[in-house]
Amino acid sequence: MAKTAETQTASTDAYTTASSTIDAIRGVMGKTSPLGKKATALRTALKKTRIIYSRQAAYA
Repeated sequence: MAKTAETQTASTDAYTTASSTIDAIRGVMGKTSPLGKKATALRTALKKTRIIYSRQAAYA
């Protein structure tokens, strides 16, 4: 497997794990609670970062 493919796989796995954990926090704390809102903001930032990273990798 090429390094780029390994990196993409690792990135996807890390995103999936982090996203699932954040979703669990949101579910337990409630989406409208202060912590739930912070978790939602964190998940959004994580998703945006992943999209930017994916676009940069496509040009590499």
